[in-house]
Amino acid sequence: MRRNDGSRRITVLLVFMVIFTWCSGGLIDPPLIAAAGKEDSEEGGYTWGQVPIGGGGYITGITIHPQEPDLVYIRSDVGGIFRWNEETRSWKQLIGEADRQHANLYGGESLALDPSNPDVVYAALGRYDYLTPSDVYKSTDRGETWTPTGLKAGGKDVKMSSNGQNRAAGERLAVDPDNGDIVYFGSRYDGLFRSRKAAEPGSWARVDSFPSLNNQPYGISFVQFDPSSGSGGTGSSVLYAGAYNYGVYVSRDSGETWTLLPGSPQKPNRAAVTKEGTLYVAHGQGLSKFENGAWTDITPTEEKGQPFGSIAVDPADSSTLLSARRQDAHGNPIYRSTDGGAHWAKLQVSRNSLVPWMPSWHWSSATSALAFDPFHQGRVWMTDWYYAWRTENVNEVPSQWSNPAKGLETVVNVANLVSPPLGNRVLHSGIADNGGFDHRSLESFPESTYFTSSGGIKELTTTGIDVSASRPDFVVRVGTYGWNGDGRSDPGGGGYSTDGGNTYTAFKTLPFKGVQGGKTAVSATYSNNAVWMPQKGSVHYTLDLGNSWTKSAGLPEGMITGDHIFAGYYQPLASDKVKDGVFYAYDYKSGKFFRSANGGRSFETVSNLSSQQTPWHNVQAAPGVMGEVWISLNDKGLFRSGDGGDRFERVDKVEQAYLFSLGKAAPGRLNPAVFVYGKVSGFPDEAIYRSDDMGATWVKVSVSDPFPGNEPNSMAGDMQVHGRVYVGTNGTGILYGEPSKPIQLPEFNDDKAPKPPKRLEVKAKGTTYLDLSWDTSVDSESGIRGYRISNAAGQTLAETYGTSYSFSGLEPDTKYTYFVQAVDLAGNLSQASKITAKTESMDVTPPRTPRGFQAEALSYAKIKLTWNAPGDVAIAGYHLYRSTEPAFVPGPANRIAYMLQGDTHLDTDGVEAETAYFYQLTAVDLSGNESAPSGEIRVETPADQRVDIIVDNRDSGFSVDGLWQSSTYSASRYGEDYLHDGKAAGKRATWVPNLPQAGEYNVYMLWNASPNRTSKAAVEISHQEGSETGLTVNQMNNDNQWVWLGKYRFGEGTGGSVTIRTAGDETTIADAVKFSLAAHDPFGETHAR
Repeated sequence: MRRNDGSRRITVLLVFMVIFTWCSGGLIDPPLIAAAGKEDSEEGGYTWGQVPIGGGGYITGITIHPQEPDLVYIRSDVGGIFRWNEETRSWKQLIGEADRQHANLYGGESLALDPSNPDVVYAALGRYDYLTPSDVYKSTDRGETWTPTGLKAGGKDVKMSSNGQNRAAGERLAVDPDNGDIVYFGSRYDGLFRSRKAAEPGSWARVDSFPSLNNQPYGISFVQFDPSSGSGGTGSSVLYAGAYNYGVYVSRDSGETWTLLPGSPQKPNRAAVTKEGTLYVAHGQGLSKFENGAWTDITPTEEKGQPFGSIAVDPADSSTLLSARRQDAHGNPIYRSTDGGAHWAKLQVSRNSLVPWMPSWHWSSATSALAFDPFHQGRVWMTDWYYAWRTENVNEVPSQWSNPAKGLETVVNVANLVSPPLGNRVLHSGIADNGGFDHRSLESFPESTYFTSSGGIKELTTTGIDVSASRPDFVVRVGTYGWNGDGRSDPGGGGYSTDGGNTYTAFKTLPFKGVQGGKTAVSATYSNNAVWMPQKGSVHYTLDLGNSWTKSAGLPEGMITGDHIFAGYYQPLASDKVKDGVFYAYDYKSGKFFRSANGGRSFETVSNLSSQQTPWHNVQAAPGVMGEVWISLNDKGLFRSGDGGDRFERVDKVEQAYLFSLGKAAPGRLNPAVFVYGKVSGFPDEAIYRSDDMGATWVKVSVSDPFPGNEPNSMAGDMQVHGRVYVGTNGTGILYGEPSKPIQLPEFNDDKAPKPPKRLEVKAKGTTYLDLSWDTSVDSESGIRGYRISNAAGQTLAETYGTSYSFSGLEPDTKYTYFVQAVDLAGNLSQASKITAKTESMDVTPPRTPRGFQAEALSYAKIKLTWNAPGDVAIAGYHLYRSTEPAFVPGPANRIAYMLQGDTHLDTDGVEAETAYFYQLTAVDLSGNESAPSGEIRVETPADQRVDIIVDNRDSGFSVDGLWQSSTYSASRYGEDYLHDGKAAGKRATWVPNLPQAGEYNVYMLWNASPNRTSKAAVEISHQEGSETGLTVNQMNNDNQWVWLGKYRFGEGTGGSVTIRTAGDETTIADAVKFSLAAHDPFGETHAR
């Protein structure tokens, strides 16, 4: 995955992983994990596979066996390791059995093959250095099964970080080509390890003669043997180890002693040694060659000083080399030399993508490795951010490259998965780095994605999706650009499709400045009505397809936390799938369950559930059943309500509901199927289970391999195919399971009709809808399946499991007749109960004009507007209009706020200094009638007199003590780069401003946030009146934002400062501090804190 500073692919889910991760002390057992395949479970008769997307995740290394043709392995940052199958031209996942407690094993830190035995492969597995388990695993059957080898340091797992700093370096694992029993591993934190017994458990020992390094988390980049130094099976005498920030070490006595090679490159990434013993190193400032005891700079002339990350030597001709520049960007050039690096030529390439949706810029992106195939002259592999590419003839001009991606599923799911009830789409997804997809097939890759389209919501990473229950081709997406806004003034966005995802239209407006991410829900039948619950901010609704948004009343802010796409996997929002305008929401902090019955205008508390210290829950409304809403609360279980959330009851047998979803009803039933990823009484393991009878009985449907254990974050029951279920993961794409054989319709010896429904009545009505309700019918034989509702012509209008239903889109002041019949499980129909009802007449009288409309300029960028209600009728909201011209006519083109609530509004959208603005206001009643506009008012903003002094980490006013590392991996930064401390306590960074005038200043700090950042960095502010020493900042939150530290008085000049001190628990960031003269700063404590 791209743009990583050592943690950026981390998700909020990792917080839960810390809670649930097992200690790895007891893992020295027979094979723990196995390769992924397809398997039928005994309990449920299920087959599992993967939704085909095709690559998309970072392939960080490739290893080819020197003695057996076409035996190729690749590793990925968070998606496991794979073996190539030349016959099927596909990849096979080899970490298929690791469950959620062992999800850290999906990180491929390094690979090594035994040159003398093609069946033996070693894999260093460990995604993050702060999680366990991590270990070197060994397979003797080419990765089909694996055994942990027990690599320890001080009794604990050796830390690995396949998704950390320098993740594309390597290889850190190495097997001696002269003696396959000798295996080395160069770690990031704990030095160099060796086994002389083919990594048998208990055989690892630290190489104490290797120098101690102070370069965590980089450590040792690679270990390489000199094949020319072998001695007939006793082991190679010469080997090299690259130590990042130090250089290249050599041992000439089989690893007993080590010496730093003088003049070696300081930041080695990868290396290759020819059969004659020449060493080539790709490093942070180019390419170097070590031959006959001397170093030579062989960097291509036009790339002097540029970082290189890969180097490969042709085994058939040691003078032929390949190398690629190593930038976290697309289109890294690949160079070829035929004279041992004396001269280089840039490869000319032609690409034949085998993945239809792949954008043109997905090529040689953050290029990680190159490898010659020893059995096919001219064949070369290249790995990058997205794929493993291959050319059959690198000597051809241009060389032709393709990206075989069958079986290579390495993307991170970041959105709720949605299966539409009808249509030609089977699934809608949101994917990190690739936006998301509207999947047509489970057999082939998507043909296209909105992410690379020419308009609409291009480049948006989807975090929230919903479809209309009555118009399944209507799809709404919301999300974030990049991971956390890509530095845009509008970091997030959204839009809708009316054709199932073929094309998208962006929302015309956004709810507020800075909105991003979160979740969305669309009304059951009126698809113009949607609710957006963004990250951190307030919930908003629209009644006009996003042409305007209004804040919802009654809900707390920040119901979804975080400020990047990996921070909000849980689903607190849903819409009723029958009743129009009904939405549900859950607040994890208070445990309150909310419902809106007016399209999201206002929410009220209807129930109180358990709160959660760490948010992990999912709300979903049942298809075809009015008021049927469920919520999973992780270890608190699974709950359902049949009355719109007024009362919840726990589903008894569910002990833990980590994920859950509803799906298409079983044959012969009308109630939805229920899927749970968790624990169910009567079953020993955490697994995936299905119930077809509302939780009364359960069947296990997951299998041991492949198991969706890679930090699963979303689940969706298929709404078109009963029994099929999808699970999104954090690095292995989307897995799905489905029954191996069709589920048979149950047979009942029952020919008796059930009792007809009683007390059929109109529960509620309006000008365009009628809500019906009735009592539960009785069937003494097979039991009640549900109810059929028909019109006077005998046409079936709906079938439902519940005892109520809503019909919307009706004509005002019109009579409608409905017939309701009970249906039992044997298919017998009761006599019909009949009801005739009339919709209400349309109110066409507009309300009075709002009173007391006033405006006040609070600053150059903020205008406060106030008013009083008309007083004659109930008001649904207010429309606000603005122009820079007097006597303007209010209309959609100049409406800046829609359905405002309350009597106050702060206008900050596009407000500029020294500008006159004119406003008009109207009131809208509950029938949608709009009043005449208020009298026009004028307000003029003052001049912008801000004084903002920013001190960046590269400015002269900035200083540090101790070693801080520079990083440019993330766009979330101020200026050219930012610094991080390497998790060492006692360091400090200080910003000293040169202020043009004395006065009170608001002080802000900006950092690159991530879940592995410190939550308690101490901050000291030295000012004119003393020193503030009690501050701490939490750098896990508020990514790339100016966070307000307080208001202090400073003198003119350089007498003040801000200092941050490292805690040593997690990474501390030093980037920029801003000093804003408070008298003219419109933000202050209203900023993030």
